[in-house]
Formats: sequence, structure tokens, C-alpha cells
Amino acid sequence: VDISSSKIATAILHIALGQVTTVTIDMGFVVEGQAEEELPERLIGAIRICQMEMSSATVIEGPPQAPVPPRGIGNSKVEHHSSGEDTDDDD
Repeated sequence: VDISSSKIATAILHIALGQVTTVTIDMGFVVEGQAEEELPERLIGAIRICQMEMSSATVIEGPPQAPVPPRGIGNSKVEHHSSGEDTDDDD
């Protein structure tokens, strides 16, 4: 379940984590395809964390992160600059 995109899944997870002593977490990693030629997306890596004891978990504060750009405006976009040649048929 992708809990980052579902408020209901996130709420259920927080309730469940208060009741369980150990959890198993599966994580998969993909590169988001933003153009037709980048699809279908494929799994590039995965990890399973088995029987993690919730009582021994600690929160680690990371450095502040820059705001996430809106979807479709990620770093995978390429700016195509004109080579100086006019290839328009407007003339």
C-alpha cells in the first residue's frame, strides 16, 4: 500500500503501529516515467525489513529539504535550446 498518497492508509497505519510489537516492511524503488517512451515503469530495487521491533525504533531528524516541485516538473525534464538555425515554417 502506498501510504504517501492515501490519507486513509496513513491514518490506519498510525493506529496499527500503536498496537503491534514487530512489523515487516517491504519497500520498492522506481524511477517515475513522465513521458510515453519512459513507460512502463519498472522496479529497480527492493528491500524487506523483517520483524523490526517498534519499541527500539528512534526518530532521526534529517536536514531540511527543499520543497518538492509539482508533478511533471521534475529534474528529468530536459531544456532544448535552439542551435541558432531557424527551422520554423512561419516565414
